[in-house]
Amino acid sequence: DVFVLTSLREANSTVIFEALAGGTPVITTAVSGMKDIIVNFKNGFKIEIHKDRQVMVQELADRILSLCDDIALRKNLNSGAIASAWDNSYSKRIELLIPIYATAFEDFYNIR
Repeated sequence: DVFVLTSLREANSTVIFEALAGGTPVITTAVSGMKDIIVNFKNGFKIEIHKDRQVMVQELADRILSLCDDIALRKNLNSGAIASAWDNSYSKRIELLIPIYATAFEDFYNIR
């Protein structure tokens, strides 16, 4: 399986995280939040935005076919997808944000 999301504008799409959590490699356009989440050959592929849409379509087709033809690559991306889902999970983000907010509150109340 492979999940494909081709957008010219996209924030952090929840469906990307759902696909990764299911161990599904993602092929997406390299826009906004997708640039940071999808890592080529780790959890999927990013397709760069080109003025010539035919270039994008060909690269997309090549990436999809590479996953169909290469079982080892597909298995590697399956594992990477699951790991990426955890790295980008809400729980992980909250773990990272709590110390930031704690410091901000301490700084705020120490100033007053």
